[in-house]
Amino acid sequence: MVRGRPRAEDHLDEIAMGCARGRTLTGIARDLGLSYRQVWLRGSTLRLKIADMTRDTAWLDHEARTWVEVGRFWCARQGIELPEP
Repeated sequence: MVRGRPRAEDHLDEIAMGCARGRTLTGIARDLGLSYRQVWLRGSTLRLKIADMTRDTAWLDHEARTWVEVGRFWCARQGIELPEP
């Protein structure tokens, strides 16, 4: 087991699924036992990865793309099926 800070890529799928379902970052953080800041930083990592995949920098703009859009795109791209609401 590696000690120290968790990797920035830990919990990306869980965060994306929470965002896709419209959950708040605070709620996601509470469920995962992380701080809001840790979830926000990992969400930003999601945005960077999506921008790299699509070559579209609009994914980096928090006003142009919502967290829900980020989560839904990531889940679709990773083949993660979301339960119906």
